[in-house]
Amino acid sequence: MPSAPRQIIRRAAALVGDAFCDHTGGTSCMRIMSVLVCIIVLGAWIIGMLAAGCYLPIGWPEVSLIGMACGAKAAQSRFELGSGGLWGAHGYDTGLSDVIAPAPDRTATAPAPRDMEIGGL
Repeated sequence: MPSAPRQIIRRAAALVGDAFCDHTGGTSCMRIMSVLVCIIVLGAWIIGMLAAGCYLPIGWPEVSLIGMACGAKAAQSRFELGSGGLWGAHGYDTGLSDVIAPAPDRTATAPAPRDMEIGGL
């Protein structure tokens, strides 16, 4: 039986891996890029505040960069999955989802452990 810290690390790694998976279960480069943009922009802002020695409000250019990265990921999902909406938001049918792009197969299981399979939040 693995030790408690090892289980915590495995669980955290599975959750992080699940966060970077797309609707097919593969790694999503766009999700990784969006997170990197957020980390770089917010990290530069924090380092700038530490260097200045006081609080500096985040500016609109930084907010725009983060918003564009998140918006680009949302647009990519929208174009890949069609008019059914973003991944996970297929609760309604507009009648156009089969015309533009078929919805992904929700019955297929991904080889990676998913959040619900490992008892996630």
